Amino acid sequence: MEKKSNKLFIITRISIILFIISVCFFIYSTLNVKNIDSMKDEHKKLSSELESINNEIIKIKKEYDFEKNNLEDLELIFISKYGYDIKEKKDKEVEKSLDILKNENKSIETQIKTDIELFSDYYSGNYYNSEEFDRTANMFLDLTSMGSVEELDVDLYSQIELDKFINIAKSEGTIGYLTNLNKNSNKNNVILFSTAFYSDSLNRLKEKGELKEKEISELNENINILYEVFKLAEDSGLSTGELSSNRLLKLKNNINEFSKKYYENIGIIQVLRSKGDKI
Repeated sequence: MEKKSNKLFIITRISIILFIISVCFFIYSTLNVKNIDSMKDEHKKLSSELESINNEIIKIKKEYDFEKNNLEDLELIFISKYGYDIKEKKDKEVEKSLDILKNENKSIETQIKTDIELFSDYYSGNYYNSEEFDRTANMFLDLTSMGSVEELDVDLYSQIELDKFINIAKSEGTIGYLTNLNKNSNKNNVILFSTAFYSDSLNRLKEKGELKEKEISELNENINILYEVFKLAEDSGLSTGELSSNRLLKLKNNINEFSKKYYENIGIIQVLRSKGDKI
């Protein structure tokens, strides 16, 4: 009897365990099925969203193709009407811009030379080519600053033996003209020599007829100083006659503007060349 009871207990325990396992398996299976169903639903939702996005992409592409065709038609119309190709390569555009700027600077060089020639009476005379002028100019350069025309000193007259040059120059050219209008004095002669010193580059331009890029700046600087020299002469009581500082002011202003534009173009040319190398 006791053995049966034990046996029954064991069978009962085993049955309970099997029941629990069955319940767990059922619960797991149920949850797993629900999870699968949830994943299916999520998949359907994502598929629907992807299909919607894909349809939108197709729509945008059609619109893009339509606009692209319209643009190409407009480009053809624009080219046929104006003779200009919008789709030209960047390097060709850069080359066009460079050519325009180079031609503009060549035109500026020509205009500078033309304007300077109109004021040739401010720098005329054979004395520019004399050995005495070279000697005096070298000594003058050693003793003065290029930009300090207000510091002209009559002591220079003796230091650079200026009378030797004045004796040659006073018979013709610009200095000859000014000499005839004014009395002879050491101070006046220093100023007269200064007109030759700061106009030498203008006279050389007349002789050679060529103008290099780096010379534009030198000419502009010397014309500015030459104007100050003639202004100083008038303020010091010298008569300048037709060679007035007011008349020279026009040349000064013109060359200042030309020089500014010229070097602006040079700067743009350098930038375009650097960009062109990267295209």
